[in-house]
Amino acid sequence: MASLHKDPKERSQFWYCAYSSGTGADRKRYFKSTKTTNKRAAWEICRAWEQATRVGETGKLTPETAREIVARGVAWMKRPAVGFSRPLGNA
Repeated sequence: MASLHKDPKERSQFWYCAYSSGTGADRKRYFKSTKTTNKRAAWEICRAWEQATRVGETGKLTPETAREIVARGVAWMKRPAVGFSRPLGNA
């Protein structure tokens, strides 16, 4: 299962994604920057990377499938914000 992390030494402002692929002796662990400070966006990116890895392990990852996974992973960014009718603050 993928997980999100911040740099414990605070050298970077970005969220990092940790995920793995393979099993047993072939298992490989990845730790990559999502290049975003937005936690929700980082989580969606991380989940997309993990899903692409899983599909790739089955040998069924095509360019079309990869584009579909990424599109689903970032689709929420195109939706308008819900729940706030005015900016947050002392208004």
